[in-house]
Amino acid sequence: MTGEPVLEPRLNHPLIARVVSEEGYPAVRTPMNLPIVKKIIGAVEQAIGKRPVMLPTMGGSGPLWAIDVATKAPQVGVPIVNHDNNQHSSNENLRIQNLWDGIEIFAALMTM
Repeated sequence: MTGEPVLEPRLNHPLIARVVSEEGYPAVRTPMNLPIVKKIIGAVEQAIGKRPVMLPTMGGSGPLWAIDVATKAPQVGVPIVNHDNNQHSSNENLRIQNLWDGIEIFAALMTM
């Protein structure tokens, strides 16, 4: 449905939300079978001793699209946060082990 809800849905549903979508920016998706991506996965795996969790697209508003447009090169995000870190809230947190793993991961990436 577009526009304001008409009478019938309002009578049948006491709680109605209207979502207005605004223009955003495009997502970036890099194929995980590219040679450079395979090298990154290998470096992370070697640094932490296990296969990393891999997602072809992540939520959030990282600026990978701008870098993608400027460089025309594959983009790979390597987050080190814990899944329950409460990003951008008053109790945002990072587990110490994630910090230590992150140091190892980024050292491996810089020396691969």
